[in-house]
Amino acid sequence: MSHSKVGENETVEDLRNEDDRNEDTAENVYDNSSRKRSWVWNHFIEEKNSEGSIAKCKYCKKILSGSTKGGTSHLKRHLENVCKKYQKNPTNQLLLLPSSKDPIKAFKFNQEKSRKILAKFIICAELPFRIFEHTVFLDFMRSLQPLFKIMGRKTVKHDCMALYQKERKKLHDIFKNLSSRVSFTTDIWTSNQKIGYISFTAHYIDSDFTLHKKIISFKKLPYPHTSFAIEDAVKKCLVEWELDCKICAITLDNCSTNDGVMRRLRDHFCYSMLFSGEYSHIRCCAHIFNIMVQDGMKIIHKAIECIREIVRYVSASPSRMQAFNEILQHMRLPARKGLTLDVPTRWNSTYEMLHDALGYKDALIRYATEHSCVCPTNDE
Repeated sequence: MSHSKVGENETVEDLRNEDDRNEDTAENVYDNSSRKRSWVWNHFIEEKNSEGSIAKCKYCKKILSGSTKGGTSHLKRHLENVCKKYQKNPTNQLLLLPSSKDPIKAFKFNQEKSRKILAKFIICAELPFRIFEHTVFLDFMRSLQPLFKIMGRKTVKHDCMALYQKERKKLHDIFKNLSSRVSFTTDIWTSNQKIGYISFTAHYIDSDFTLHKKIISFKKLPYPHTSFAIEDAVKKCLVEWELDCKICAITLDNCSTNDGVMRRLRDHFCYSMLFSGEYSHIRCCAHIFNIMVQDGMKIIHKAIECIREIVRYVSASPSRMQAFNEILQHMRLPARKGLTLDVPTRWNSTYEMLHDALGYKDALIRYATEHSCVCPTNDE
């Protein structure tokens, strides 16, 4: 009992102050060794007078002791219990970054800034606008910042389009003030929905001699993909971005259709092209290399076609894949990678198909035998 009693001249407040001093002493030792300070100093101005160090509150201007020997508990109590301006200010939220080397700083929520960052995130992550209709996502947003006002999908779409227009104008101004010429690459792509698209990319060097690459157009290209349709899409893009007078070179696939495209573009923009566009047509090296490899693969065309057919047959239904995986288990072969069906116009995908099929050679032969499928011979 004697150990639990409080002395006659001691009060609970005295003991609490003593505990605070002990706590502050430990805190100050940590602060001195690591060169870090308590978060409360973000809310006080440290000054010196004839009596020593003082701490002036940034909100109510009250002056307290700023001596490091006295600790900071009295400063904390002032903020929490005395300073009404600090308590009534809803924007005085602390951003705690325990793992960061930067000092703790005051955080002020900004709805407009958060909306812009959110729009950028949706664009970069390729998220659908309907994500704002998902209740779990809304709960997540509220947990991060209850003050954030949730918008509808139309508002989010408007924010994304506004950000796009802002970045587009910024890039347009860069092109307008660019002293060098610009080279372009174009490609035609067909989606899974069999919709044709044409992309147009600008390549330029800035005043710091840094190479930049910007996609300036990605639009639908109606069928048929004739030279006139491609030329019209390229021409509209150049005029729209006001780059028709800064053309250096245009890279296209090596095919007769694009020869007609460049011939008409030279006739139309000859006034602004270097050497009247005589050296502005660059044929895509990757496309030329693909044509060379495709031509060489004609020697083994029959074997490739047989492998392609059996891979297509096995991959056509879940039941066939299950039967093939059972064979792999019996033969103790890994089913992790599986079979790959190629895109005939791309030699690298054909290589991957042959490489994977070679690893499952014995399993494919056994499957073809059990299911009466055509399979390449050992010689093939």
